[in-house]
Amino acid sequence: MPWSKTQNIRGPAGPQGAAGPTTPSTDAGNLTRAGSDGLLYTPAGWLLTADVTLYVATTGSDTSGTGSATAPWATPHRAMAYLRGIVLADGIVVTISIADGAYSFPKALNLNHPQGTQIYINGTSTSGTRPTGALLNGGGVRGNSSTTEAFNDAKLKAYYRTQWQFNACDGLVCDLGGGVSVDQLLIRGDGTAYTDGVRSGGKDPARLQQNLFADKASAGSINLGQRVAVHNFGRLGIATSYGGSICAESVTVTNAKTDGIVTYFGGSIQAFLATVSNCGGDGIGTYFGGSINAMDATASNNLKNGIISGYGGSILAKGAITANNFQSGIIIRNGGTIFASGANSSSNGQNGIAISYGGTIDAHSVTVTNNRRNGIYVGYGGNVLAGAATAKGNTESSAKAEGAGFILLNSATYDGILSPSANTQGNGMAYIQTS
Repeated sequence: MPWSKTQNIRGPAGPQGAAGPTTPSTDAGNLTRAGSDGLLYTPAGWLLTADVTLYVATTGSDTSGTGSATAPWATPHRAMAYLRGIVLADGIVVTISIADGAYSFPKALNLNHPQGTQIYINGTSTSGTRPTGALLNGGGVRGNSSTTEAFNDAKLKAYYRTQWQFNACDGLVCDLGGGVSVDQLLIRGDGTAYTDGVRSGGKDPARLQQNLFADKASAGSINLGQRVAVHNFGRLGIATSYGGSICAESVTVTNAKTDGIVTYFGGSIQAFLATVSNCGGDGIGTYFGGSINAMDATASNNLKNGIISGYGGSILAKGAITANNFQSGIIIRNGGTIFASGANSSSNGQNGIAISYGGTIDAHSVTVTNNRRNGIYVGYGGNVLAGAATAKGNTESSAKAEGAGFILLNSATYDGILSPSANTQGNGMAYIQTS
């Protein structure tokens, strides 16, 4: 039988669907996943058009609480879960007020929210003088150990009245949207292996192309206030990757089991005036295209290097202080860039400033003193531009270059040997220029 074309004919109405839920999901999961009710949606009725403050307290309840001042919730997880299904109108501010006290959490706090820049999580006011710099040095002992952890922990707990303990899990995470601000908090881990204190960023793009983790394609961001400390996590203190970003200006990171502040594969961190000490690896590091602003930061008493860039990473370390690290104070390995004008790198276990296998360090007017090996070292390619530098009291040499390394020391002050001798090619094709 031949077909005939028929248009604009409406059939009978289908059956009425089941009614959806009338309140936001209470599940604290990722924005990109369904809640415990199996749905993910934001009805127009959930548009917030006025500023609001939500309350969390150690005396609160996540089941019977309402988030009000008189009936607070017990965890910030519950507050973020409530906000997960709410759209914030432009200019609206949500404050999550955290009462003082010691909190204990079995899971990470997910800060994903499309209007995260309008959400502020604040602990109560702090007490006394904030411990930073040399005040957080593990008692002068390098690396992460029970002794250095206890020393720094006592200093931090005396200052922070609001303390979050994360047990066998990461601390704060964001891999989609974000921009939530957090301040006046001690974010503490229990040292469980492979846990990170604060982490943002998307997944590996190669895996995304295979449609794996497709719900994590967008990078996240977190804003840490100037009165935040991250302590005793089992892997990294603060970390970003794959386009993630974290603002960590003046933040303190202590006793991470590996690295304190690290970014890689395009992540970025603002760590101006940060303090990083007693980590089991490097203090501040960036790799594979990551970038960090560590201007005027302090990286000391770490078990490896104070500040390190590798494989194309870049660091602004102008005015930074790196002291008493077990290896080098400031170093590039396998390519990278560090701008360290005016930095001070002293009393490190190996070199004050170093490059191995390519890279460039702008070290104009740096001070490198009392390092156990060389003040400035370049091995097998790379350039250190250290005009007007001060290099004194270093055990092996003031400056040493090997392979095709180059060091510029014009107008510098030094009291040790130069290897090779000034303005003479040696140690392979290396050269130190003083005029």
